[in-house]
Amino acid sequence: MRSGFLLCCLSWVMSSILLAQEPSLGDVARASRAHQAQLPKPSKVVSNEDDDPLPIKDEEDPLDVFTRVRTGFLHDTSHHCQQESSNNSGPGSHKNITMEVGAADRMHLVVQEGSDKGEWLLVGDTYYQRVGSAPWRKLTSPQEIAMGRITFPAALIPQELQFGFQPGDLKFQGNQVIQGVPTVLYKFVTHTYDMNRTINFWFGRANSLPYRIDMRTESKDSFSPPVVWEESTTCKYGVEINIEPPL
Repeated sequence: MRSGFLLCCLSWVMSSILLAQEPSLGDVARASRAHQAQLPKPSKVVSNEDDDPLPIKDEEDPLDVFTRVRTGFLHDTSHHCQQESSNNSGPGSHKNITMEVGAADRMHLVVQEGSDKGEWLLVGDTYYQRVGSAPWRKLTSPQEIAMGRITFPAALIPQELQFGFQPGDLKFQGNQVIQGVPTVLYKFVTHTYDMNRTINFWFGRANSLPYRIDMRTESKDSFSPPVVWEESTTCKYGVEINIEPPL
């Protein structure tokens, strides 16, 4: 059971990075590939402490904002993101993911689905992993180290920031306050032959960083009820996150 969950989590990590798609809706994902792009895979997040954050200007092109937000998030070295997703396929499922970055070489990923839980750590140039309440284990084999390099930092990037939008895809929706932070809201809507999808992005007006991302995907099928998959990610920045090697 535990090993199966671990393999499932690793599969999720791989699909999130290499395909930028949700694993539970294969048909929906295939229909959305035209709107997805694979990010480069840097080995580490690079600090942007010497760079001043750029604010979002009125009437700025939404695609330019999105590109800057994605780059800024990749370079940020102090944030905590919480993601919840659910779907009604079969018995349905609920997944909770925690993504933490405390420095360019200090990262933590937690994936919990029901009572099953998997965790990964990057500390310096060493990777650790544990399943459930089992002890932490240092990853030492070439295959495990290769998986660690794929997992960090790419698996800590919300998949919606990995999509390859085109000019005109994102629409400005106005200004809103999220978590007490002034943000700019952009919306993406698409309708294909087998799915409807809506994504809302709330980007910080002062620093061009994502504070909330909501995505809803509904499949279309003439012979079965629609499968609805929802995902919501919230992020906080400038938080103190201490990630140390397991004892």
